[in-house]
Amino acid sequence: MSDLNSITANARVKNPKVRRVVGRIFGWSALALLAVGIVDQAIGAFDVSAELGAASTIVVGLFGLWQLVVTDPNVPN
Repeated sequence: MSDLNSITANARVKNPKVRRVVGRIFGWSALALLAVGIVDQAIGAFDVSAELGAASTIVVGLFGLWQLVVTDPNVPN
């Protein structure tokens, strides 16, 4: 297993470290937005629902695109 690129020959992003880092950034960002949403609902004085909606739409959209375009083609059949 010396050449990881040969395993994922159809990869749009060839570097596996980059794929992992970007996937983790999207994953942790989605979890952070979830935590902010929970706090937003629990504390009445803390209201960021407008910003949270926009940020969630962007992060979830990019995460879904990343999964479909980069991650999914690299999962073995």
